[in-house]
Amino acid sequence: MSALTHEEAIKRAEYIGQVAEAELFETDRRGGYSSKLKDAIHETRLPRLSRHSVSGGWAAFFMPVHETWVALLPPQGRKEIFSEDKFVADAFFPHRDVPLRGCGA
Repeated sequence: MSALTHEEAIKRAEYIGQVAEAELFETDRRGGYSSKLKDAIHETRLPRLSRHSVSGGWAAFFMPVHETWVALLPPQGRKEIFSEDKFVADAFFPHRDVPLRGCGA
């Protein structure tokens, strides 16, 4: 496998996306992903980023979740947010009071 440059990481992520997209309906019906997708993810070695760089692992796996939440919006919402190639960020906070359980300040 080639060195992990930015371009190579994008190429590997696109490959995983293609495998996942090809199995989209079957994955939904089955309620889990296939061995083929698991093997594709393993083959790209992207999950190993955290072994070498905590920051790289975080960037590769946590940051894309924001894009995924946008992808769950209705088409008009996706179009509005994805129409520009900008960083997607968000913040979460409890909708009501959260009682402490003796483990924090």
